[in-house]
Amino acid sequence: MASSSSDASLISDNASNETSPLLDVESNNSKSSIASSTTKLPASEEADNVEVDGGGIPQKHSAAAVLSLLLIGVFIASADGSLIIATAPTISSHFSQLESASWLLTSYALSQSAAQPILAKMSDVFGRKGVLLVCYVLFAVGNLLTGAGHEFWQVVAGRTVAGLGGAGMKVLVSILITDLVPKIEVAAWRSYVNIVTTFARSVGGPLGGWLADTIGWRWSFIGQAPLSIFAFFIVAWRLVNPSVPLSTSAEAPKSRSKLARIDYFGSILMSGTIVTFILAADMPSRGVAWTSPIVISLLVTSALLGIIFVFFEQRYASEPIFPPRLLLERNVASAYAIIGLQIAAQMSMLFSIPLYIQVTSDASNAEAGSYLVPAMVGNTVGGLMTGVVIKRTGKYQALLWIAGLSACSTYAILILTWHGNTSPFASLATLPSGFGTGIAGAATFVALMAYLPQSDSAIATGGMYLMGSIGMILGLSLSSSLQRGMLRNFLAERAVEPQVIQHVLDDVLYVRGLQGDLKENVVEGYVESLAYSHGFSFASSALTLVISYTVWEGELI
Repeated sequence: MASSSSDASLISDNASNETSPLLDVESNNSKSSIASSTTKLPASEEADNVEVDGGGIPQKHSAAAVLSLLLIGVFIASADGSLIIATAPTISSHFSQLESASWLLTSYALSQSAAQPILAKMSDVFGRKGVLLVCYVLFAVGNLLTGAGHEFWQVVAGRTVAGLGGAGMKVLVSILITDLVPKIEVAAWRSYVNIVTTFARSVGGPLGGWLADTIGWRWSFIGQAPLSIFAFFIVAWRLVNPSVPLSTSAEAPKSRSKLARIDYFGSILMSGTIVTFILAADMPSRGVAWTSPIVISLLVTSALLGIIFVFFEQRYASEPIFPPRLLLERNVASAYAIIGLQIAAQMSMLFSIPLYIQVTSDASNAEAGSYLVPAMVGNTVGGLMTGVVIKRTGKYQALLWIAGLSACSTYAILILTWHGNTSPFASLATLPSGFGTGIAGAATFVALMAYLPQSDSAIATGGMYLMGSIGMILGLSLSSSLQRGMLRNFLAERAVEPQVIQHVLDDVLYVRGLQGDLKENVVEGYVESLAYSHGFSFASSALTLVISYTVWEGELI
């Protein structure tokens, strides 16, 4: 990047010297490639853009220093996701609210999804550092509220606040990567973050379960607050706050105050659209029919709010919270669709396999969960490989095809061979799914950044994280409702009593107490119904193959 007028480095030993911008905005924007352009920078400018930051320090060193600071927050936020899954039954049972346990996950997902694109835009206006510090505080406060809650609704409220902070702790890391490194190295850097994310998710569940069994579930959350505050002080001390706004919107006069630049009405409309849609999509996983009045009402409300949002942003917003025009851009629409479908497919598999193992083998939760380890390994390896390949070749479209084919191979194997009595060795079949999803996550992000100018990168990144969250919820909801419906029909055809069918649908452990032909019918019904869930995953990943052909592959600089 072009040198800043200040000699202060990106990472400063003294907070009082933090005056240089995180990146040189003007020169960076002038060097951004536009969607239809494949023009390469002159050699001198390209070298400057790749090798040095605003303070004259080699960029790879400054990027490593910045990201090492942020990985603490990434680890905490990622571990929290699996920790709540492990402790949700214990927490809800403590308040005699077992039937409402899923709200501990849904409340976090709702606030996180609604906040991701908004926080991305906020970081353009107020700077990355300020927004990130607020997110650390929100995450700490949310976890303290969760751990100290005396009523179930208070715990859910704490999870909602924590979700707001967790959203920024994740999305801002990817945004900072695009600020600090050349596009050809983006996938490699994101793969390093993915390793930390995967490791955190792997240890979060066992750690949460152990804490719940020893000192109590409350400390699983209260203990996260000091870690968040520690990350807060590290970032406040070492990360330089940009001295100029990062947003370069032509519609925003420099004379306007930062608060005046916020699209408040657009933020409310977008949040309402997201929250009502996710609520509607989540309800079928709780046994509520897609045709029920409440689901239809939520979907209609989401659609109406979405239409009003687009109209307002197009006609009246001087600096939109999320420009609707981005959704019409070729690589944006393609990248969002691919990542949403791939995550939906994998989440369906992650839901289906533990259920299958528990029913067919009477396995414990831990044993059933171990069948997913190869998928997690594959996810990490896929991301790392993608970073290496893109850095060496500058190509990413073929990787998207490989991602789709790899994931489809797993779902085909599950449909054709997982018919009961599945050995632990067979769990290796899940590795290609994780491998494909890891490739897709890295390659779609590069495709997005290669197509857009730097001024749109932050908000587009927030939108991509939102699509991942929507894909996750839709994958779980659609596969769950499909599996439950097919299982209900299968058992009804075999004249199983309605009350038994309901027990089977409500509690997987109920199956263990069944005997004789009834148990055989139930197990067979589960195997057949779960094959439909794998079919959903296969169709979703196969669709990404078609969409991958629409991705524009430009030159990375």
